[in-house]
Amino acid sequence: GPDGKVQPGRTRINELNRDLLLKKFAIRTDIDLRRSDECFGMTMSPLGETVKRHHISSGAYEYMARANAREAFAKVFRLFLDEGNYPINFHCAGGQDRTGAVAFILNALLGVDEEELIKDWESSAFWNPRVGFSHKERFDKLVAVFDAYKGNTINERVEAYVKSLGFTDADIKRFRDLMLE
Repeated sequence: GPDGKVQPGRTRINELNRDLLLKKFAIRTDIDLRRSDECFGMTMSPLGETVKRHHISSGAYEYMARANAREAFAKVFRLFLDEGNYPINFHCAGGQDRTGAVAFILNALLGVDEEELIKDWESSAFWNPRVGFSHKERFDKLVAVFDAYKGNTINERVEAYVKSLGFTDADIKRFRDLMLE
C-alpha cells in the first residue's frame, strides 16, 4: 500500500461463488493452511465477516512428520471436533499439497480405502506439469510418514498418527459421527 504496509490482494472469489459458498453450502469456518507470507496480511475470510477464519500454517508430504506440521494438523483436527464450526472449508494456495495432506488424513480416518485415497490425490494432482510432482516425489513421502506407525492398513496407521498427537478413540469417533451419516 501507499504507507509501505503489505496489503491483501483482491480475492479470487467472485460474487456467484461467494453466494454459493455462503448460501448453498453455508460455510461457517475457513481454515487457511498457507504460510503467513502467502496470506499478505489477511485478517478475515474472503467470504466475509460471517465466516470464522483460522490461519493454521501447515505442512505436506514428508513434512507431516515434523513437529510444526503435527501441531498444525492437531489444531485443524480440533476444529473438526467442534460441531459449531460446520460446514468447514479448508484450503492452501494451490489446493493439492497442504490441502491434500489434510484431506488424506481426514478421509483415511473416515474409512476411505487406500485405492480411493490414491485416486483422490491423483485427481488433485493430474494437472500439475512439474516432473517432480509424482508419487515418488510427493505422495509416497506422505504415505511413508504413516508407515512409521503400527497398523495393518493405511487407515489404521493414520489413526495411530492422529492418536500420537494426543487424540483419543472418543475424539476419532466424534469426528466420524459428525461427518458420516
